[in-house]
Amino acid sequence: MENAIPTDRLDRIQSHLVSVLSRPSAIETSDAVRFLSSYLGDLSLGTLRLESNSNTRTKGHAIIAKLRSSIALKDTALGLLEHLAATSAESVAPSLFVDAVVTYSGSKYDARMRALANTIFAANPHLPQEILTALQTATQSCFGPRISPNDTLKSLNRAMRTLALILHTSDPSLLTDFTGPNNARGISVLAQIYEQLLPSVASALSQSSRPMAQALVRGEAEWAKTWLGIKISILDVLRDAFSFLSSKLSPSDDLAPLTAFTSLLAVAQSASPQYDQKTLLVDSPLLVDYERLFHLSATLRTRGLRDGGPTATFASIAERLQVDNAVIRLLVNSGSELEKTPVVRRTELPVPHPVPVDPKGKGRARATHVWSVL
Repeated sequence: MENAIPTDRLDRIQSHLVSVLSRPSAIETSDAVRFLSSYLGDLSLGTLRLESNSNTRTKGHAIIAKLRSSIALKDTALGLLEHLAATSAESVAPSLFVDAVVTYSGSKYDARMRALANTIFAANPHLPQEILTALQTATQSCFGPRISPNDTLKSLNRAMRTLALILHTSDPSLLTDFTGPNNARGISVLAQIYEQLLPSVASALSQSSRPMAQALVRGEAEWAKTWLGIKISILDVLRDAFSFLSSKLSPSDDLAPLTAFTSLLAVAQSASPQYDQKTLLVDSPLLVDYERLFHLSATLRTRGLRDGGPTATFASIAERLQVDNAVIRLLVNSGSELEKTPVVRRTELPVPHPVPVDPKGKGRARATHVWSVL
């Protein structure tokens, strides 16, 4: 609808909305829910679509996003949602919370979204499990015999990105439900996607005889970037889960939740795969990639598991993985926790081309975004 409205008129409409929404106590709960559900639903869908396909961003999108009224409306809507959570948290449906998490992703909103999640879940203890169940259902609907490989990738990318953003709120009740025994099926599905579905989709879509790693880094197809993005999101999900389970543990603490979650992942691994000539993030199993990136078994030993836990057997395998530096470079500026890993820090990254500075001093240097050089 935004694209059908002249920019100057849209600016006036949004400015009027900002004025109205700036008085949240004067807005009926039902009206607030109705507006937020529609507004945040549109924004979250647009956000995920843009992340799924970088080619969909148009000049019109950029102009609208930079309107002062657009920025003000987005911030004011968050204030309205915070008021709603404080006064009528039971009216916040799972879908509204999910749309908000996607819309307000990014460091600017991290603290406010964590506080919002705590407020809403404290008033609705059943909500975390409802959200996880809904996401699991949505994930399983992404693939099937009647769904094309391309559509599968786009849908999975949105689902995995959403899950990663939700867990990134670091809400204890949400992470407890995610890592608990009631979510065993959900964890198993993540491993199956990583190790079975994604390789199958890659085989179906590949139109080249080149190795998968080369297809990824040379940008031979848009699907290759989406394919890798799904893996990054799944690894981000595990990163948040393990951080939650192990961050405050000492040898005297109960290690059962951490051990159970790790064992569940280990059991979900592919049965006796051949690991020779495997490449990190390309054709190696989930826990092997995670072990290589984050040295999980060493972390578990420091938390009291003397043998390194159920994933210790993957440590030696992980060290034998080939690492394609060009693939690792794709993690930089990915918005992922993976770009902070030791593997990435040891990788020699390309030096960005300097931006010329004009004689008047108006130019300024900026880092090259890795996706843009593919």
